[in-house]
Amino acid sequence: MKMVVGKLKARRFVQNLVAEVVADLLMLSSGIVIGYHLKTLMF
Repeated sequence: MKMVVGKLKARRFVQNLVAEVVADLLMLSSGIVIGYHLKTLMF
């Protein structure tokens, strides 16, 4: 029983980690895209 709980916790931890990494990548890429568009609009 303890092993199952441990597996579930580990799985949730991995999911949270993946979600955070994906969110960071999305923010970074959207920031780059927005910055690029602002640059092209200004010049």
